[in-house]
Amino acid sequence: MRLAGSLVLCAAVCALACSRAAEPPYGLGKFPEQHWRFEADELTEIDGTKVTIERAADVVLRAEPEPERDTPLDLYVERYRIRIDGAPAGTSELQVSELGLTATTAEGPVSLGAGDPTPAGDTVLELRARPVASAELDRFGAATHPAWASQHPVWAGLSLADWWLLALPPQGSPAGPTLRALPQIGQYALGLDVPMRWQGGAGEGRVSADSLHLASGFDGRAEVEARSQADLAPDGRVRAARLQVALDFKATNGTHVRSSHKIRWTCSDCGPGVNPPPPRPDTDRGRDGTPQQGHLDDLPDHGGVRRGL
Repeated sequence: MRLAGSLVLCAAVCALACSRAAEPPYGLGKFPEQHWRFEADELTEIDGTKVTIERAADVVLRAEPEPERDTPLDLYVERYRIRIDGAPAGTSELQVSELGLTATTAEGPVSLGAGDPTPAGDTVLELRARPVASAELDRFGAATHPAWASQHPVWAGLSLADWWLLALPPQGSPAGPTLRALPQIGQYALGLDVPMRWQGGAGEGRVSADSLHLASGFDGRAEVEARSQADLAPDGRVRAARLQVALDFKATNGTHVRSSHKIRWTCSDCGPGVNPPPPRPDTDRGRDGTPQQGHLDDLPDHGGVRRGL
């Protein structure tokens, strides 16, 4: 009888532990909608020629937790800005918001209203209403398959889901290092996974490839180093994370590429005692019924997102 009782007790404890372990990561079970701010300062040097990139975005993560399965996660961009200096084509800038889209290149400025069509044929309003990335996360916060990224020309090379996952520590106690996909660097997807080792909120990882093929006639050796520091909340959410990634690529044709990427993620509604805002009422929907993404004045002038809009 004692043996049977012990077995029943062990089974109950195991079931309870398993159910807790299966909770969605990063507080997505209790907070399925989270608002984040993304900022990036990036420098690429190709044979001594330097190109700098500034990026900033207001991002919404929406999860659909379901019992006994991985957590589907969609990532939406409310506002986005990128500025490139030092490129052969000259300085360029792109901004997307609820007001529309503006782009400035050497050929001159282009401005689209929220209802105007983009080069892909959809309107800016429709562009912002669709996710730019999707992933499914296991209980440790790892993507169960490569994250999907929109191929829309406006979001080319954005890789926001991969940057978010690389910056965040795993949940629970996974065995060994946590493999994270290296986000797209410029126009190149290196196809490497970075083994991140975490201790508390600090993580670091390194990976190298001796024969990496990036494009026709562009092969060589790549070395990548990543370091991240995350501020963890008691409820499982991550308040903020700072990530630094360094890439060194030596091509067989003699080209030498070095790049550094300083990434900052800040949860806009993860402060002490602050919960995500409730869903907006239907009055915040456009005439076509598409949810509106808020107003520009809701966003502080942080990282230059509002400049020029």
